[in-house]
Amino acid sequence: MKSHIAQEHEGHAHKGDELLTVREVARALRVDGTTCRRWIKNGALEAVTLPHAGKRCAYRVRSSTLAKLLEPAAVAV
Repeated sequence: MKSHIAQEHEGHAHKGDELLTVREVARALRVDGTTCRRWIKNGALEAVTLPHAGKRCAYRVRSSTLAKLLEPAAVAV
């Protein structure tokens, strides 16, 4: 059986994509880290779940995912 991380990487070839912490993403989006974690848990923000031993899951967000969120939305004319 493959780990969650192995499954995550299997379908996505994101070579050279930097992994950002929840805090880094929250700062870039000007929201609280709790908000980012809620978005991740709800599926609104794509993230990689890291192995953890404590209560709180450790997540990393690809820099390309953040870049897509920061792109201006296309306006229909």
